[in-house]
Amino acid sequence: MFQRKNQLLSLFILFSFALFAQETPFISHFSRKDYQGLNQNWSLGQSSDGFIFSANSAGLLVADGQNWRKFELPKGQIIRSLSVSSQNRVFTGSVGTFGYWEKDKFGHFHYIDLSANNLDSLHLKEEFWHILEKNNDLYFQSFSVIYKWNNKKVSRITPPGNIMFLQKVGNKIVVPVIGKGLFLLNEENNTFSWIKNSEILQNETISFILQDKADWLIGTQLAGVFRYNGRVFTPWENPLNKVLKQKQLNKAIRLKDGSLALGTVLDGLFIMDLNGQLKLHLNKENGLQNNTILSLFEDKLQNLWVGLDKGIDLIHRSSPLSYYHDTKGVLGTVYTALMDGNLFYVGTNQGVFVKNKVDKKPFSFIEGTQGQVWQLLKQNNILLCGHNSGTFLFENGKPKLISNITGGWSFCEVPGKKNELLQSTYTGLALFTFQNNQWTFNKRLDGLNEPIRKILPAGDNYFWALHANNGLYKLKIEWSKGAIVSQVKLDKKDGLSDQTRLDIRFFRDTLLVHSRDMNYYFDETSQRFYPWKENSMEKGAIWLEAENEGFTYKNNQLKHWKNNEIKAIHPISMIPENEHIVNLNKEELFVGLEDGYALIPKNEYENTFLRNIIFSPLLSELKAQAKDGKQVELNWVNIGKTEGVEFPPSGYNLSVKFGFPSFESGVLFRFRLIGWQDNWSSWQVLRSLNWNNLSPGDYILEIQANVSPKILRVPIFVLPHWYQTVFFKVGMIFLSLSLLFFLFKSYLKSIEIRHQKQIKKKELELEQQVVKAKNEQLEADNLNKSRELANATFTLIHKNESLLSVKEELDIMKSESSSKLFDGHYKKLISILDNQLENEKDWQIFESNFNEVHDIFFKKLKHQFPDLTPGDLKLAAYLKMNLSSKEIAPLLNISIRGVENKRYRLRKKMNLEEDDNLTNFMIDY
Repeated sequence: MFQRKNQLLSLFILFSFALFAQETPFISHFSRKDYQGLNQNWSLGQSSDGFIFSANSAGLLVADGQNWRKFELPKGQIIRSLSVSSQNRVFTGSVGTFGYWEKDKFGHFHYIDLSANNLDSLHLKEEFWHILEKNNDLYFQSFSVIYKWNNKKVSRITPPGNIMFLQKVGNKIVVPVIGKGLFLLNEENNTFSWIKNSEILQNETISFILQDKADWLIGTQLAGVFRYNGRVFTPWENPLNKVLKQKQLNKAIRLKDGSLALGTVLDGLFIMDLNGQLKLHLNKENGLQNNTILSLFEDKLQNLWVGLDKGIDLIHRSSPLSYYHDTKGVLGTVYTALMDGNLFYVGTNQGVFVKNKVDKKPFSFIEGTQGQVWQLLKQNNILLCGHNSGTFLFENGKPKLISNITGGWSFCEVPGKKNELLQSTYTGLALFTFQNNQWTFNKRLDGLNEPIRKILPAGDNYFWALHANNGLYKLKIEWSKGAIVSQVKLDKKDGLSDQTRLDIRFFRDTLLVHSRDMNYYFDETSQRFYPWKENSMEKGAIWLEAENEGFTYKNNQLKHWKNNEIKAIHPISMIPENEHIVNLNKEELFVGLEDGYALIPKNEYENTFLRNIIFSPLLSELKAQAKDGKQVELNWVNIGKTEGVEFPPSGYNLSVKFGFPSFESGVLFRFRLIGWQDNWSSWQVLRSLNWNNLSPGDYILEIQANVSPKILRVPIFVLPHWYQTVFFKVGMIFLSLSLLFFLFKSYLKSIEIRHQKQIKKKELELEQQVVKAKNEQLEADNLNKSRELANATFTLIHKNESLLSVKEELDIMKSESSSKLFDGHYKKLISILDNQLENEKDWQIFESNFNEVHDIFFKKLKHQFPDLTPGDLKLAAYLKMNLSSKEIAPLLNISIRGVENKRYRLRKKMNLEEDDNLTNFMIDY
């Protein structure tokens, strides 16, 4: 017993050493804040176009590489299982339900319940923990029942007992039954057959069953792993198996490269190669967010997704970089490294550490090297160390101080002097000489006592010297004097316009200088610096490996360039002011980090890039957003099958969310909206785009990721307002033409009307002239008639006056004559005179002439005053003619007094006031 415990303790120590000695892939962490769900992620899957799906306690999570979305079940249940079928359909299982998710035209997922009306009442509270696909049939498994869906109907399969996870092993479906062992499911008749000798597992909780060549590997939670060769079950003969028994195995999958990934409840992830050797162990101490692994999934890029009890981790196994995370601060900040055979040395701010890369033991500290290490160099087969305290060499792995000049920043070979090295230090330059197979300190060069960070040869005893605080100098050394005899400061006058954070290095015998925002090269002919324009690599720190290949570092991104294109982007944090890439050997580059280091295999870039090109960018959301915040979702899901996306009229902004399913944080995108901007944008870190107030018309949105040649194309048709439609424009043209025609007709009609008016006006004028002439003629006639009437009246008056005079004379003659004969003649004459004076014919003639002048006078007078007598009418007529009583008396053959009496009676009949003048009344009437 004691021996067994010692063996187990030894294994723990062994694997702990391996854990802290290993380099690990880059790991992306997704917390519940990132994906807006709950902590637990029970199952994972991926669609053919690259979307990642997670069965989360809050619902279905969907990720496109840059954006996460969440979709809940109708009752908000926890999703326990998930499977993406060969038909690209997402199936999930939960408590009392199983089904699949369908994407609508807006890209949202909606749940289709397959279990409705199919579950027995006993199973309504069952949780479906596992989904398995075989031959296009789906199996949904809870602890007590299996349901099978053949794309048409759901059927129930009753197992021989309570079961753990249903497993597909090779071409068989294996069912672990608690208390009984393993069974095979006969898919044709849904019956079960027991696997002989599996009773050894009847009391174990089975976590996984995987094919291992001809055998099976069967993982249990507490008893480790068993091997089944088709006849018997035996414990797996692997040193790791004893450790796994203590870790509570929970999940395992076979990776595409043949490796075995084992997830535990207590100690994270173990990855083993085909030979059963441990390749990688990850837990919370060296990279994972949590030690409890609930699910494992390898995506199409061979990256490993880990569903945790707290979050989701993505292990970038396809990335060429591997990392050493110094989570406990043992190494400190790593500045430099050196490979000497199998020995791997690193220089940090705490000293020099070394490990053997073959036996995978952890780093060990080299005593005597405490403090800041600036450089490790192997020269003439001797390891040198530039240190804060001076310069060391190593003999038999032990340090020996050979110079106490502090701050050995960097060594430089002296051209033409193979056995001499210059070193830049805190206080100038130091010279070292190789003699008697040993490096020794020679002297400090006179003429300069300032901090020099780096020194490079410039030819003919000249050297480029990078001052720690004051830019770049060109120094001349006279070796015979052992002194610096010339110092020239290089600045703007020499072409170095930017002197912030300078660094210097050679590329093919050309001096390159990079500053914070610019790269320069030195031209020997003109003895000036010029901007580096021989390739399109961006500004910032630069390391060139070949003519058209190199690295740049800026904003915590290390970019690998080849042929002016970005081949890879690595999100790392190099040491500010000390960004270095060290060429370890033919296979690897070394990058020092603040909390460890990274190793870059030189031959992996192209392969990584080619693996990524199976995808194009993924569209997650396409919306039209109004200025008031109102959003209109657009139908974009079937853009490959229809003509394009219809966008509402102007006034809305186009909002797009997208990603690329490599899930690399450094993926860059470029875009263009053909019809708006036909040229590609620059490469940028993006996850969404917006355009404001697009005019009506046809556009094509194109998005490309820098890690794939494939382009996402989305035709977009911005619809016009109703008043901008062709129908409306045609209608307006028709209406305008109709209006013009109407106006033209109206104009013609107005001309015709005006012409008719002119004619009528002329006719009226002519008629008026005729009427006027007639009126004038009538007036003239009336005037003549009035004159004639007056003349006739006055003639009549004169006649009557004459007759009255004759009558008076006759009366006188009668009175003076006594003759009877005269009396007879007198009477006869008087009778004749009276007849003439009272001749009605005279009155009729007068009345006729009067009516011609005053045609309605009598009618009006009779109508208004019906009591008037003919005598009254005569008097009225004479008064109308403005005749006086004296003139009227002869006409009436009465006296003036008689006329006055008649006038009185007439006034009375007409009810005239005393003040009313009768003559004026008649004249005006």
